[in-house]
Amino acid sequence: PDNGLLSLAWAVLGGAEAAYEISSPGIVLHPVSNTFHGRDVFAPAAAHLAMGTPLETIGSRLDTEHLQVLEVHGPMVAPGAIGARVIGVDGFGNVQLNVTREHLADAGIEGTVGVAGSRVPLVETFTDLPEHALGVIVDSQGFVALVVNKGSAAEMLRLGEGSTLVLE
Repeated sequence: PDNGLLSLAWAVLGGAEAAYEISSPGIVLHPVSNTFHGRDVFAPAAAHLAMGTPLETIGSRLDTEHLQVLEVHGPMVAPGAIGARVIGVDGFGNVQLNVTREHLADAGIEGTVGVAGSRVPLVETFTDLPEHALGVIVDSQGFVALVVNKGSAAEMLRLGEGSTLVLE
């Protein structure tokens, strides 16, 4: 679906060169489920492309200028503080924020971060934290995340997707 999700990837890569609607009857498994496009549409298309099927044969080309773009609102950065929003919580309870290492630097925040009234360390790995301790890490996607070693930051801080907080 053209839901904007891939706009995050093409923004990082410098734009979308081409986009195609996966609609070829020889590619898509029928009947197409309303809830399992990964199985019925995306997996067969990926398999065909991996086997060398030309991209143009999976369906019609779309105008990249009219693709949906997912809006991710940036944080509010000021000297000593960042107004942040939770953009995701994973299955371990790690809380991903709309903040990057560059935002921390722009706010002059380094070493420790004020979160929910406490100072917590900015660490490189989970094992840099004692068990069940809260910390801040830059995750594999480059976003700042609130984490708890062997625990859930989401539960500890009572945060969910869309929650807002201030880092100091």
